[in-house]
Amino acid sequence: MRYRQIEYCKRQKNTLNNCKKLNIEDIVLENPTLIVLGGNGDITLRQANGLCKIAERMMGVNGLEENSNFQIIGVSYGQKTKEIEEAQLSYEEDIAPMVRKLLLPLCYDEKGKVLDVQAMAKRFSNINFFTYCYGAKVLHNMLCVLISEWKNMGISVGDMMKVLSCMSHVSYAPLTDSVLVPTVRAYSGQDETISTKKMFERLYAGRGMNGLEIMLEEVSPKEQRFSEAIDVLSSGFDFQGMWGDHHVKVIDRTTKWRSITDNENADMTSMLLSYAMSLFMAESLQAKVAGESCGRNMYNLYRELVAIKENTPEML
Repeated sequence: MRYRQIEYCKRQKNTLNNCKKLNIEDIVLENPTLIVLGGNGDITLRQANGLCKIAERMMGVNGLEENSNFQIIGVSYGQKTKEIEEAQLSYEEDIAPMVRKLLLPLCYDEKGKVLDVQAMAKRFSNINFFTYCYGAKVLHNMLCVLISEWKNMGISVGDMMKVLSCMSHVSYAPLTDSVLVPTVRAYSGQDETISTKKMFERLYAGRGMNGLEIMLEEVSPKEQRFSEAIDVLSSGFDFQGMWGDHHVKVIDRTTKWRSITDNENADMTSMLLSYAMSLFMAESLQAKVAGESCGRNMYNLYRELVAIKENTPEML
């Protein structure tokens, strides 16, 4: 038994701190949704809501109405023990039950029959993720649970890949290099967190860098990359305070959509992640209206991000 249980919230105006607490059974994923997964220390709803607010500001949204055509859902991990204020989520005891209640129902019709791949792809086109640090690892494990359940249903690898490709993921300082859905992620060369530093060094091994660059990584199952990934790599942000460049506040924006820092690399990184997140949500909305599944064209997105970098700020 966890000392503090996993909890959920939804960004909604006219609630305390624009944060409505939800039971997992009350979360409905019929409309485009951004599921926000934070760091290992995001153990309270207040912290989960804080990261949701960052996502909201990145998309240029200032509060969501109850009947909005999309939603932002936050996850508070709780605590495994009273003594250690960290999530320490268990794959079997915590993450698997979460997936079975939150995502697995999207795979069945109202009579409990497994949907065909086209219908399933339409439903999962609503699902987008924003993660920070440990949250990327949580997402990886969530998707592994989902894939395991799909195998038990007899779903083919090809059909699994089709459904996975309909979702999206934007991440800052992820703690895993695995890519299971279309992903845009950002790293700082001044981030001293060991896992993040190793991934940055893998991406930029033997190459000098001063500024910011964008890379497109192709699908490579040998490297645990089952979808394309776009990497935004910066030489550093010189962010002051606890955790330095690892802190998610690096990519935060004000309600007037300005960077909270004076660092050009941080501002640009935030812009690029914001654009990707907004585009992914817009694609989900378009697919919902059209009654179709999403086609996440990562090659086009890569070209658009490069154009923004080279022409900022007019391209936005």
